[in-house]
Amino acid sequence: MKPKIRISIFPDWLYSFIVGLGAMGFFGLLFWLNIWTDIQDHLIGLQQIEAGRWIPPNFLYFLLVYLFSFGKTEVSVTGVTAIVLLGLAVGSKHWLSVSMWQKELGSHKNLLSLLGCGLIVSFSLPTPWSSYLGQVPPNIWHNSTLIFLMPAVLGLYYHTSTFLRNPTATNWGILIGLIFLNLIIKPSFLFAWLPTTLLFAYQGFNQQFWKMAAVISIGGLLILGQYFMVYQVNDHLTNPLYTESSQIAIKPFWLWNQVSESLPISFLFSYAFPMAMIALYPRLLGDKVILYTLGLNITGLLLFVLVVEEGPRALHGNFAWQTIACNYLLFWALMGKWFKNFLKYKWQWKQLASGTFLAAHILSGIYYLLGILWHKTYLF
Repeated sequence: MKPKIRISIFPDWLYSFIVGLGAMGFFGLLFWLNIWTDIQDHLIGLQQIEAGRWIPPNFLYFLLVYLFSFGKTEVSVTGVTAIVLLGLAVGSKHWLSVSMWQKELGSHKNLLSLLGCGLIVSFSLPTPWSSYLGQVPPNIWHNSTLIFLMPAVLGLYYHTSTFLRNPTATNWGILIGLIFLNLIIKPSFLFAWLPTTLLFAYQGFNQQFWKMAAVISIGGLLILGQYFMVYQVNDHLTNPLYTESSQIAIKPFWLWNQVSESLPISFLFSYAFPMAMIALYPRLLGDKVILYTLGLNITGLLLFVLVVEEGPRALHGNFAWQTIACNYLLFWALMGKWFKNFLKYKWQWKQLASGTFLAAHILSGIYYLLGILWHKTYLF
C-alpha cells in the first residue's frame, strides 16, 4: 500500500486568521469609503439603546460593541470595534466550516482550508437587474448581526447533525446554550431550525425525541417573548427610527416581488450549485444530514415567501435572513460532498459540471465584493 502524501503548507489556523484580517480590511473600507450599510445603521441603533429609546431582545452584538468601545457610542469609536468583531466572526466562520469538514473527511487540511475560502466568498449569480436584490446568497457582507450570528449557526447545525446521526451522543447542555446564543444575537435561523428539527428528530416517541421536543419548545417560548419585546414594548417607546407600529401579516410572495423582477431566475441563480449537485448525484438525497439541510432551506424559504412585516419595517426583510444562513449550510454540506467525490473520481464529467457551477458562485462572490467598493453600495 502506498503511503498517503500529506500536503501541509501552512498551519490550519493561518487560513482563518488571514480570512479574518481580510474581512476586517473589507469592513474598514466600507467605513473609509462611506459606503452605508446595516453595519452603520446598527451603530446608530446603539446610540438609541443608550438613550433608552430602544430595547433590542437580540442584544449581544450591541452589548459587545458597547463594552469593547468602553461605553462610548460615537460611530468613530464603535465603528472600529464593529470592524474587529465582525472580522473575528468571519474568521471563526471559516475555521468552524473547515473543522466540521475535517471531522467528516479526515485530512487534506490545507485543501479544505482553501475550499473554505471559496465558501466564505460564494455568492448568488448576478441577475440582469441586480447582483443582490431578489437573491438568496449564501453570504452577505452588509448586516452586522447576521455576520456575527453565523458561528453560532454553524455550532447549532453541527450539534443538531450529531443528534440526527446518533441521538444518544447529544450534549444537551451545549445544544441549549447554542439555541440561547442564537436567540440573543439574532433569532432568524431559529425560525427555520425549530420546526425542521422537530420534524427530523421524530424517530418514534422515544426518550430522545421528547428531550429534543422539550428543547425546541423552550426555544419557541423564548422567541414568543422576543416577539412581545419587538412588537409591543419597542413600538411603544419613543424611537425616532420607527414612528409607526409594526405587525406581522401573511402576504405570499409580496416581499420577494418587491426586490426581484423574476422569481424563477432569482431562485435558479441563488441555488445553481446545490441544484446541480442534487441533479447529478441524486443519491445524496439518501443522506439524512443533506435532507435535513434541504429541509432547513425549504422552511426558511417558505417563511420568507409567506410572512411579511407591515409598517415601517415592511421592506427590512426580517423574515428573509434565515434563507441566507440556511443556504450557507447547504453550500457547506454539498461542497463537502463535492470534495469527497473529487478525491475519489477527480475530474470526471459530473465533477467538472458541478465544479463549474461552484466556481461560478465563487467568482460571483469576488465580483460582488469588488462591486460594492466600486459602486459604493451593496445594492448594485
